[in-house]
Amino acid sequence: SALTALQQAHPKAATFAFLTDQHFHYNSEHLVRHNLQAIDEVAKACRVEFAAFGGDNIAENGNGTAALNKVKYFGNILRDYGIRKAVVMGNHDDNSLSGYQSDTGKYLAEYAVPQDQFYAHMYRDNENVFNIHMDAHRDKLYFYIDLPSQQIRFIFLNVIDIPMMDDGTGGL
Repeated sequence: SALTALQQAHPKAATFAFLTDQHFHYNSEHLVRHNLQAIDEVAKACRVEFAAFGGDNIAENGNGTAALNKVKYFGNILRDYGIRKAVVMGNHDDNSLSGYQSDTGKYLAEYAVPQDQFYAHMYRDNENVFNIHMDAHRDKLYFYIDLPSQQIRFIFLNVIDIPMMDDGTGGL
């Protein structure tokens, strides 16, 4: 295949799959699984370092509990596949948009999925075996992955790196 030939010609080249805007719903699980199965098939033919999920992994989440349950469910789907994953939190994943109150102009904190909980469910089994580096407090929306043998660093950023903080009135 073209990827195998590229890797043979450039042994330090890194190959990864990039998926974005999955907007997972319970009734679309088969689509997410289809994407992961396709990546697994490619990985059997050539080296694939990891699959990067670029944000907006889930959507239309309702309240905070429903959103966190969907995050957990999506994380469990990802664990069913052998390839390593890098999952970035997007604005749909934090669910703050669902808590917008047009009459007050506030976003209700009770709707939000905190970054630490999102990453805890995405990386529960993956972090120690994969060279993922996050800040010590896990409250940022960025991290990086090193591939020392290829001398490559992948840096993942969310365009809205604003830690969620309750304003004391139940809003963000």
